[in-house]
Amino acid sequence: MTPERIVRRIGQRFIGWWTSLRLAGVALLVLAFLAGTLGYLNEHGGLYLRETPRRILAYLSANVSTELASIAITILVVDALYEHRETEREKRRLILQMGSPDNAFAREAVRALRSRGWLQDGSLKGTDLPLANLQGANLLGANLQGARFFVAKFQGAWLAGANLQGASLWGAHLQETILLDANLQGAILVRANLRGAQYNNATTWPEGFTPPPEAVNVDAEEGKNGL
Repeated sequence: MTPERIVRRIGQRFIGWWTSLRLAGVALLVLAFLAGTLGYLNEHGGLYLRETPRRILAYLSANVSTELASIAITILVVDALYEHRETEREKRRLILQMGSPDNAFAREAVRALRSRGWLQDGSLKGTDLPLANLQGANLLGANLQGARFFVAKFQGAWLAGANLQGASLWGAHLQETILLDANLQGAILVRANLRGAQYNNATTWPEGFTPPPEAVNVDAEEGKNGL
């Protein structure tokens, strides 16, 4: 990722952070700070006021600043909790969509999960996605550890560098999939179809499992071509 794209993404996130509630919360914090500052100056002789206005200002600054700060913090905390709940709801929705038998629908979910960083951060660990239609999906580097893909369709999908450790791929359609550098340690591959699947010497298979001859070891093929 170029520095320009990084700066642009940071700028977009910063702008997107300023919701109406957060603006209100920050504004109240600023007012609380100003009220507290006036109270401090008043108490330490920084403001040249007569006795009555001085007492009124002292009372207001002591109470108003505390109340404003309390309201502001409450607003920001509630907003953060609401955002977290909505984020988790969106994540669950996309994971459910990824398990769809509709290929276009499932691939769109994969794209959205990747853009949010949820494809790699472990959010998909142990998920149930039976009958998912992920043909041609870009699952490069995805963390699918312990996920269950009963009879799922992965034909032509990119699973290079994916973590499929302990995943259940019972009856999965893995024809023409790219499994270079993938970790399939402990995965269940009973009745999985690996015809034309590409792997290399860095691909980790379950203990005792031998890739079928119809799968292609690209390192071995390159060795043959080099002779």
